[in-house]
Amino acid sequence: MFIFRAILQGVKSLTLYPLRSILTMLGLIFGVCSVIAMLAIGEGQKQKAEEEIRKLGAVNIIITSQKPIEQEAQGQRSGFVAEYGVTIADAERIADMAAVGVVRVLPEKIRREDITFDKYVKKDRQLYGTHPSFLEFSQAEVVLGRFLSEEDDLRKNNVCVISSKLASELFAYQNPLDHEIKVGRYYYRVVGLVRTPSDLLQAEKEQQQRRVDERVHREAEARF
Repeated sequence: MFIFRAILQGVKSLTLYPLRSILTMLGLIFGVCSVIAMLAIGEGQKQKAEEEIRKLGAVNIIITSQKPIEQEAQGQRSGFVAEYGVTIADAERIADMAAVGVVRVLPEKIRREDITFDKYVKKDRQLYGTHPSFLEFSQAEVVLGRFLSEEDDLRKNNVCVISSKLASELFAYQNPLDHEIKVGRYYYRVVGLVRTPSDLLQAEKEQQQRRVDERVHREAEARF
């Protein structure tokens, strides 16, 4: 009986102050919806970040060598730079550590240079001096031609593989294979094109941006 009377009293209060009741209800609805939306957005961003990490290689451990500042200054004064960082011998010793879960080791040298073909110059692009097993680590995909080979490594051939993005910037609609590009002061023959996970991620972002721009453009036209 008491519960029934309490319910009737509550209904009566709601009907006596309809505006306050509606505002309270809207506050509850929007509050719950905002919490659900924030949780959904956070979970979506988490899944997207995990997917990007998986594409770039979730099980890869990258060890970089950084030249000490004091050593760099001494090298400039004396005219030479002492050896520093991880060496090829270190990489070979790490490769022998199968007992701790090391599967493969990939030595690579990263630097930045200007790249030139004909009249096109791309400033300060990142270069990788690496081994033919690079594909196994980077999850890159050869889309045209071939990748670096063991024979190239043994003969020290001046060959290179470029990304599909760089190929579109330098060669436009030409086939880049067997063309020579100037990297810094040296010339290299292009033997292949690769599409890397970072290229795919960038393409996805550009495609999403184009969709947003098109939607905004359509909405602007609809208003007029």
